[in-house]
Amino acid sequence: MMGVLSVILLGAVTVVAEYLARWKVRRSRYLVWFPNRQQTIQLDPHVHPTLQRTVRFFTNEDGERGGAVKQGTAVFRCLVAGGSVVESYLIDQPSSWPQVLEDHLRHPTVLAALGASDAHVGNVGKSGVDSRALKLILEKVLPQYYPPLDLVITMVGASDILRWLEIGAPAGECARPLSASECFCRHPDVDFSWDPRRTALSHLARNLRQQRRSSAGTASWFRRARQMRANASTIIRNVPDATAVCAAYAAHLEGIVSVVRAHARHLIVARQPWFAKEVYSPQEEAAFWQGGIGKAYRQDKVSTYYSAQVLSELMQKIDDITVGVANRASIPHVDLRPALEMSLESFYDQFHMRATASEPIARCLMPVILEVCRPTAQDPLSAGTRDEAQEIPRPG
Repeated sequence: MMGVLSVILLGAVTVVAEYLARWKVRRSRYLVWFPNRQQTIQLDPHVHPTLQRTVRFFTNEDGERGGAVKQGTAVFRCLVAGGSVVESYLIDQPSSWPQVLEDHLRHPTVLAALGASDAHVGNVGKSGVDSRALKLILEKVLPQYYPPLDLVITMVGASDILRWLEIGAPAGECARPLSASECFCRHPDVDFSWDPRRTALSHLARNLRQQRRSSAGTASWFRRARQMRANASTIIRNVPDATAVCAAYAAHLEGIVSVVRAHARHLIVARQPWFAKEVYSPQEEAAFWQGGIGKAYRQDKVSTYYSAQVLSELMQKIDDITVGVANRASIPHVDLRPALEMSLESFYDQFHMRATASEPIARCLMPVILEVCRPTAQDPLSAGTRDEAQEIPRPG
């Protein structure tokens, strides 16, 4: 009899715990990265000879790659959002361009011009995020900031093209939308069931394990990916019909502009740079790995690739659309390419930049930030009222 009661009691406790766990998840915020996480990646010097050996990746309580935000002071708060180039994949945190930008913003003369006592740059860039996913991220994340952010800087576009090429660049189609779980490390939109692998309790346990991870691998998959491209049986040199993916990109970018305007004070569009040359050297080609039909970062065999010139031409289409959308919306846009050396001194593949590019990018953005964000008498949150706004508790 006692055994039966014990089983019933255990079952009741499990059901209650599951429903409490579901309630907890449903009340969670949308966070691009796990909060307050410290991760270290030790890069293989044979695979990444031009990159730093140790890459630190720290997040704050808002799920941003970045430090903690000072409370109760006149903080100029900026958020940078986009794909892996914003994330600054494989770049040590203090050397990443968002962190270097924060260092520039914290200069006393800059703070005085902005009417602030401190500056913070949060980074919610994430590898693989395209324009559609970025719109979703901003729709969910921006309303959580209170008071509203002073500035949002977006940089997106490459993933729209690369994800489309991965599925064979079908005319009239785009890559599938990324799910909420692919955009956020934590979010409330989780479907639960009583399958042990899909309960809220198992979901929270997985999150806890991920939260506690302090180190990662060596990113040695790059070697395999480069070799697959170098040994490709087919290189496609004709630019595919990108009408549909370009139209979708334009529509999503317009949506991003609308979302940011509704939830932040200012927006600057940073046009996504890429390593563009008429002719690449063998050494440069050997560093490239993107543009395959298939996922070279996951699969062991990808044999068909689009040429580096095709990728460059497609990116030029994306850049032209970016300029058009920004101009029509009267949003400032910044071309970063003139500030970068088109060589392996600035890039470690066709899209990702080395730490050496961080300072030029920050210097390129700073004049535009000062022009756009300098407080005026008409600014409802000028220097005189910013302190008061910071004292208001955040909702939730």
